[in-house]
This record gives sequence, C-alpha cells and structure tokens, in this order.
Amino acid sequence: TVLGGSLIILFGAFLLLMNKEYRNTFISFQTGAEMTRKAFLEGKDDFEKSYLIGCNESHWSTIKDKVAVWMVDGWERWEEEKPEWFTDEWKASVPEDMKPTKKIGDVDDGDKMAAESEGKEALMVGVGENEEQNGRRRSI
Repeated sequence: TVLGGSLIILFGAFLLLMNKEYRNTFISFQTGAEMTRKAFLEGKDDFEKSYLIGCNESHWSTIKDKVAVWMVDGWERWEEEKPEWFTDEWKASVPEDMKPTKKIGDVDDGDKMAAESEGKEALMVGVGENEEQNGRRRSI
C-alpha cells in the first residue's frame, strides 16, 4: 500500500511539473476512431490525410462521404505527381467503392497485359468457344 501510494504521489507530481501545453499529449480520453477522424478532417495536406486508409474502416465510416470527395478530387493528381505515400500498397488498401472509376477508353497496364495474354492464349490453343462446341478447330 505504501508503494502504491508513493506511485500515485509521484505520478501526480509528474503531471503538475509538466508543461501545461504538453499534458494533453500525455493523457487523452480520445478514442482511436475519434483520433482517426480528427487526423483526416484537420490534416494539413494529403500525406496526413492518407493515414486514414491504413486504419480500420469503421473508424472513419461516419465521414466516408468526405473521404470519397477527397479521393475523387485528388486521385488523378496523385497519379501524375506520384507522392511518396501514393504506393501500390496504399492503392490496394483503398476500398474498391472508394476508388475512382475508369473513364471509357482508359486501360491500365494490367488490363492491357491481361488482354494480350488472353489473345495469345486463344491463338496458341487455336480453339474458340464456338468452334469447340461445333467440334471444329481454327487453323492459323
């Protein structure tokens, strides 16, 4: 009991001697979700706001509409500027419904490679769906 009492007195003295402006950084009753939303809403730049994507989506579901607007407004610019935080890993962690949709005619490298691969595979096999059903093979 003496040890416990001593610890309480020492901790109280520690808090009293601490600069007042730093006390709120030492003790906070703010939840993780509140901190996540505050970091996004009060973030000074896109780097600070991008932290939100690494957090559990339930932390920021109440401001999802604001996050969506931020994504749509910034995505194209980030693709051009390529900021350090805008990595493939970060993009992959963005929920699909938050990613901007591609415009008609926009094809990324992954789509091009997949289409080319499918085309080559069809030529190598030499059998299309219709020909296979009729029992005929395409000759090259």
